Amino acid sequence: MRKLVVFGLLLLLALTIVALPAGAAPKAAKPVQSAPYARIAPAGGIVTKARLSLAPNGAPESTPLTPWTSRAPMPVGVDSTYAAFSAVTRSAYVPGGYDAAAAIQDNMQYYAAQSNTWTLDTEVMPFVDGITIFGWAQAAVCAESNGRIHVVNGVDGAFLYAGHQIYDPSLPVGSRWSTAAFPQLATGETFYSQDSGCAFLGGKMYLFGGYGVVDPDPSAKVLTTTWEWTPATDTWVDTGKTMSPGRLWFGYGSNAAGAWAVGGSPDVTTFDPVESVQMFTVAGGWVNKTSKAANAGRLGGSISVFGSTGTATILEFGGATLGATGYVLQADTLVCSSGAACASWGPTPAPGGSQLATPRWFSWGTGAGVSALIGLTGGGSNGTSTVNTVEKLP
Repeated sequence: MRKLVVFGLLLLLALTIVALPAGAAPKAAKPVQSAPYARIAPAGGIVTKARLSLAPNGAPESTPLTPWTSRAPMPVGVDSTYAAFSAVTRSAYVPGGYDAAAAIQDNMQYYAAQSNTWTLDTEVMPFVDGITIFGWAQAAVCAESNGRIHVVNGVDGAFLYAGHQIYDPSLPVGSRWSTAAFPQLATGETFYSQDSGCAFLGGKMYLFGGYGVVDPDPSAKVLTTTWEWTPATDTWVDTGKTMSPGRLWFGYGSNAAGAWAVGGSPDVTTFDPVESVQMFTVAGGWVNKTSKAANAGRLGGSISVFGSTGTATILEFGGATLGATGYVLQADTLVCSSGAACASWGPTPAPGGSQLATPRWFSWGTGAGVSALIGLTGGGSNGTSTVNTVEKLP
């Protein structure tokens, strides 16, 4: 395994410029810049949903009491990306992803919940402009309390990255993207990954899980790692607090009580999803909470986390469970309530539950982080193609 790191402008100028892939957004003019990042080619390559097989969907469930409702579609439908909801702008932000033609995108799309409108920002992500023509996907995405959106690590279709891109919606169009220190310790260890999760707790950002490499260990695997980034010093430290098990393609979210990880898989050979649920707090690290029923673990699903400090209600939607002949896309919505204990899982609202109009996986999902059960999901794959549809609960 050979580490490949871009050092400067000479290498940037040597790159061949080609036409943008089909489906890409028009670009705003921007000077070529050298962004701080590192990349690595893992043995066996990055992990994509192409390695998975789908079985026919099961019979429709009972008519839901509260169905998900359709919202304005995305300008460009994408899958294999995550989203973050900013309480400052009341908007959901979706960076990059693969479009319906499998072209990887390099823009931010954002959805204003109150006006039900989408905007496709023409300013390209900084690790794409002048560095690679591919785009960005499978990064960890989370919102800072000041409204900035952080996009950490990810892939460009070939390499695993250690990178940290920041999108500030308060700045003028054309100057919203910037970079910060990528996940590297003072001793030189570097955290490369795809499909990690991230969360801001107590003013610091925590990056956890996913599939990748923590250099100097050259082996690529599902990670249990949890690192902490401090905005004031732009530095990373290893918390020493690990997930059990590690996971990729999982649902993650947070509120003031902590960060949560639901579903996903710890195994890149079988991709068998786990039913276990974990909660992270700064003081206590990762703690296992109430697991879902056997064979109810989901791959490529999303969650929303609601509640005030000390409590949390988890809403899970989308994704696929593993059946006898492959993965089965899910339309139903599950909830784990009873405060921070997450004491029981079941449909919401009972008994019919709530169902997505389009069963999907590898979609993005988020919520408003308030006391009411509000979920928002869009894009992803319906089993046949990438879609641009968006749904909201309630």
